[in-house]
Amino acid sequence: MRPAEIRRVGLKDEVIRLHFENPKATTEEIAEALGVGAPYVRCTFRRNGLTAVFKRRKREITATIPPVICPKKVSEKLQPYADKRGMTVETLIATILNVVAADRMVDAILDDMEDAA
Repeated sequence: MRPAEIRRVGLKDEVIRLHFENPKATTEEIAEALGVGAPYVRCTFRRNGLTAVFKRRKREITATIPPVICPKKVSEKLQPYADKRGMTVETLIATILNVVAADRMVDAILDDMEDAA
């Protein structure tokens, strides 16, 4: 048998132990600590009813940002939020629009449509 075919005895228990000792560790971090693949850790979690911690992925706008026209008062209100994120107001607006469109949140945000009966 090749080493990859030999099942490590107690590996499942090690995955569970590491998860409870480090509840904020991601599946990738647990897999790296044990020298196994992340898919094995995720399957072990799923089979044992555990909830995995996922890394939050940053959304980045890769397209060129067209100029955004907005009232000066709106721009001034958004400036602190843009500063906190280290971006321009125009980039912040484009990011907000991208997230709203990608997550289909327009109806939830505007709430201007009557419920279809």
